Amino acid sequence: MGYFWYVSSNQKEAAAIQKHQQDSLAALRPKVDSARFRIDSLRLAQTRDSISAGDLSQAASGNETFTYIENNLVLITFSNKGGWIKRVELKEYKGPDSSTVKMGDSPEDEFAYNLNTSNNQSTSSSKLYFNPAVVTKAPNGIQTISYQVVGNGKTITHSFVVKPGDYMVDASVQLQGADQLLSQQAMNLHWRTQAHRQQSDVIYEKTQTRLVYRTGDEYDYNSAISGVNKQLEKPTQWIGIKQQFFNMLTRC
Repeated sequence: MGYFWYVSSNQKEAAAIQKHQQDSLAALRPKVDSARFRIDSLRLAQTRDSISAGDLSQAASGNETFTYIENNLVLITFSNKGGWIKRVELKEYKGPDSSTVKMGDSPEDEFAYNLNTSNNQSTSSSKLYFNPAVVTKAPNGIQTISYQVVGNGKTITHSFVVKPGDYMVDASVQLQGADQLLSQQAMNLHWRTQAHRQQSDVIYEKTQTRLVYRTGDEYDYNSAISGVNKQLEKPTQWIGIKQQFFNMLTRC
């Protein structure tokens, strides 16, 4: 009994000494200002983006603003950051929470392409802040919205056409100076999207979530329950994410 008491006492004393040493070392370490660290990280990221933007550096920073275009079927949110669609709301359909079905607007969503901005520098179109949207409406109800970035003789224009009674949005990309902006005259699109739950039966809906595409005039698909990557080798007519009843489709 005496031996066990002696060993236990020594262990407690050793633990107390070790804790005191750890507390002393912790007190000597410089304290990190988390708020200042976040600000410095943001400034560093902005500096990197500005350098990567090269001739388009004026578009490397700014404030994200939204423009809303709608017809009788959809309400579409556009963003000047990337000059692209942010979210689509289907007016005539309800989700499992009884609100209207919404597509997009996930932090992981991105539709972009790479741009050569100067010697040995490149950036993604999704990182650029385009000029304020220009919206026009024709007498027949067709609405057009366009975004533009200009720099050193190069111009990037994204235009969208929304028609009455139509779910499809016509999108076009125009590049002035494409021979300098694109490598080997090829535009490599990067489309990343997260499918949201739209139906009450989530288990069945997951089995119906697929990456669908038409390549070489043939339809095919891959299951996208836990994410999917697919490299398409043949000429592609369209590609999209299909759920139980809804598709997010992009024509190529």
